[in-house]
Amino acid sequence: MALASGPARRALARPGRVGLGGCGTPRREAYEWGVRSTRKPEPPPLDRVYEIPGLEPITYAGKMHFMPGLARPVFPPWDRGWTHPKFRRMPPIHEHPLYKDQVCHTFHQRCRLLEGVKQALWLTKAKLIEGLPEKVLSLLDDPRNHIENQDERVRNVIYDARLWHSTEDIPKRQTYCPVIVNSLIQLCRSQILKHPSLAKRICAESYRLSTTWNRESILLQVHGTSGARLNAKEPLPPIASREEVEATKNHVLETFYPISPTMGLQESNLYDETFKKFLALYLHGAV
Repeated sequence: MALASGPARRALARPGRVGLGGCGTPRREAYEWGVRSTRKPEPPPLDRVYEIPGLEPITYAGKMHFMPGLARPVFPPWDRGWTHPKFRRMPPIHEHPLYKDQVCHTFHQRCRLLEGVKQALWLTKAKLIEGLPEKVLSLLDDPRNHIENQDERVRNVIYDARLWHSTEDIPKRQTYCPVIVNSLIQLCRSQILKHPSLAKRICAESYRLSTTWNRESILLQVHGTSGARLNAKEPLPPIASREEVEATKNHVLETFYPISPTMGLQESNLYDETFKKFLALYLHGAV
């Protein structure tokens, strides 16, 4: 004696409802196959309080509990007396203390310049000079500044960053470049006996910086976290001479019309032009 389930018995009792060209396969309803509808139920109606001019609604505010037939009371926003960071409400943008009418174009780590180096040169009004400065090359040519077994130690630094430091087969540039820079700076620190001024300098990593300048009536600002900052008690001598700086006066910067030079920068009316005095040291960019 064969046993049949409830849906199968109903399908056999109705032989006319078959599918697949009448091959005998019973046609079942969606719920009989275990399929549920994906249609979401309609949300319940909102419990609104309708105000009628000239009439005062009778609410259950004095009862301190819900009562059917009475209107729902409307309470003013609750003031804690202190600002909760999770439920803090930002004021309107025009009432913010840092709001300014002039738009500021900000560059940070998430911005991507469309034209790359050409756009950066236009924004900073700078000229790109290939190669190292002459003062740096003169220090390299001086034998007194050489380190013992210099070529071998530099080669070991590269091997350590590219082969031994990372477990990846092909390490990424973001991984091995900081290792090479830190190791080379450590080699330079070994020359403190020859150059005592190196003991008065420190290298800070992941340092936040910010600066603001104007470029043809355009307010520009750069802020974010830098890779490395060289701090010294005394300012370093300028790399470029006065004559080299004056020679760039007639240099014409490359334009990329019709693309705007501020393409890729974030526009905002909320910004701060003041700087915080964090260290009484001279800051120098480490390249």
